[in-house]
Amino acid sequence: MASRTLRLVAFASLLSVAIAAVPATARSQDDAPAEYLTAIDADEAARVLEAVRSEQAKLANGEDAYFDLYSGAPASYAQSSVSPRDTFLNLDFSDVYHIRRESPPGEPVQRYEITIIPDVPDSPVWEIEVLIGWANRKAPVERITIFYTLPPPF
Repeated sequence: MASRTLRLVAFASLLSVAIAAVPATARSQDDAPAEYLTAIDADEAARVLEAVRSEQAKLANGEDAYFDLYSGAPASYAQSSVSPRDTFLNLDFSDVYHIRRESPPGEPVQRYEITIIPDVPDSPVWEIEVLIGWANRKAPVERITIFYTLPPPF
């Protein structure tokens, strides 16, 4: 739990620095698929979101999707009683706030972190970890892990 708190504090610090350093015009939804990007360019971020949305659409249409799917929330949150599949199908990937590549470029499997912050003030935040093996063009998504957490302290 302490590491999650430290991660949220680090995220908040990074967020304030990143937002201050990037002009508002560069952060528009028209220019990039997220409010801001870390260690990733807009084209790669668009490919990540397209891969995730494609898998989401497959599941929504009743097609087979071959990736591991996990989700979690603190035990007292209502989201802890919702299945990972339902959680994934209900996420709105058109309103992504942040995308970060966690793996060094050139790794065979890339790890990305996507953050979705609901429009409701003080609402919990969706943190989505996505593992993608770009070499497998047919089904590059290998795992999606979704966490529903407290918002960072702003």
